[in-house]
Amino acid sequence: MKRPIFLSLIVLLLDQLLKWYFQLNFNFNGKKLILFDNFGFTYKTNPGIWINKEISNYSMFIIQIFVILLVLLMFLLLRYYQTYYRKSFLIDLSFAFFVTAAIGNVILDRFFFGYIRDYFINPIAISNLADISSEIALFLFIIEFVRYPKARSLLKIGTPKEWHNNVRSFINFVKRR
Repeated sequence: MKRPIFLSLIVLLLDQLLKWYFQLNFNFNGKKLILFDNFGFTYKTNPGIWINKEISNYSMFIIQIFVILLVLLMFLLLRYYQTYYRKSFLIDLSFAFFVTAAIGNVILDRFFFGYIRDYFINPIAISNLADISSEIALFLFIIEFVRYPKARSLLKIGTPKEWHNNVRSFINFVKRR
């Protein structure tokens, strides 16, 4: 369990260092560094989230609590996967990118700054490593399930009785920890 937490801290630190670097070096006069047609770097703040730009502080607080609970659930699911299936570097890395996506923007930037710091220009939007991390996490997760067929049993949809047994085994796993 140490490796995924360590990887999460590294990716999260990298995200925060990149935000800090671009905030210090690109914050004046809309400075941009264009590498290709639609790719480059700049610095821009985003006061809201993609759902609603004028989100209230109360609503953002509820979202932050939800994200914290989601990260805790991901810790339990990671532990469950490592216990009953296998320890995998891809799953650990996927978890690290997921935690960066959840904590980097929603918890750290919104809580400490009141806005999200973006710096990477791409064809879709101006984003940051935390924004892109969720896609990287999903991609690594899919690669793990392709490489390790036994793990695909987690994705199978069975009868409600099988659902009940799976939920019961997961609850028993959590109680033992």
